[in-house]
Amino acid sequence: MPLAIAAPTIRTAPVLPDASVPAAPAGNSAIDTFESQARSTPDLAISPKERLALNNNDLSGFWNARIGKDPIARLGVAFWGDANDLSQAMDRTDLDSWKPQLNFFTQLYLQFTAPAHVTIPPETKDELLSYWQYMGTMAETRLKDAIAHEISSRGEEPSSEAINAAYRDVGIKLAHAHARAVTNDLEQKIGNTPGLLSAGQVSSYHQSVFASSNLPTSTYGGTTYSLVPDILELGLTSGLYAKGADAWG
Repeated sequence: MPLAIAAPTIRTAPVLPDASVPAAPAGNSAIDTFESQARSTPDLAISPKERLALNNNDLSGFWNARIGKDPIARLGVAFWGDANDLSQAMDRTDLDSWKPQLNFFTQLYLQFTAPAHVTIPPETKDELLSYWQYMGTMAETRLKDAIAHEISSRGEEPSSEAINAAYRDVGIKLAHAHARAVTNDLEQKIGNTPGLLSAGQVSSYHQSVFASSNLPTSTYGGTTYSLVPDILELGLTSGLYAKGADAWG
């Protein structure tokens, strides 16, 4: 018997009167993020700290170090960090950068799939913590299910130890693939902002890593529906996890 999933909280946007937008005060010290940085920013490269984390297979350290300059780092921290990591990452950056960019399709999708404690759309820090924890859990579940199926297809027992080991191995491969893609994007001056990946570039390296691990290329990473053309799916759903990504690349 299928489990019943309580409907998420749906936030209805209030109707506000037109108002002029006040000018930004002089000396504003708001933290810069990839949403507000100049498009020629040189800070998108893989830093020595990030490279060291990669060399040590420190996934939480790598993704945490890229928070504030790399949209995909949000999901990386949700995936490999804990609630405290997410909370601290939000405190270091503009909270608005964590709000997903929803459209009619994705809002409807979340209304049917998100658990009751996830408010749609999330606005407050607590709501955003719940949203990103849900996104990380959903991706983790899909990946572990795919790994269990792959192990079973070899006639082996998909034990928790085997699944967790393969899960971490795929995570390490994805982090290294992300770093290579960022470096190549910078060197080749791809897209509107070299070093800032597009949703299509992120999907591409996910598909390559999954294929090399004998997993379905649709496991996650922006193209989970194999019957839908990638370009259409990315256009509809990338705002869920990659707001602020480059428009092309």
